Amino acid sequence: LYNNIRVNQISKHTLQIFVFREETSDLVPSFSLFSPIAFFLRMGEFMLLKFHVFYRWGVLYFEM
Repeated sequence: LYNNIRVNQISKHTLQIFVFREETSDLVPSFSLFSPIAFFLRMGEFMLLKFHVFYRWGVLYFEM
């Protein structure tokens, strides 16, 4: 379902998360992000409990 997760570190404590659908490259709506993002964070070096999650202008942010 997903072929691309892009993460930008926009400041020292904020990550900007984009998830694209394979067929359209459209940003997936916010509620669809949580499952793949949780999976991504488990596989990565980030600890979910250290992040505050918020959503703005179609982009999901994780902020420490």
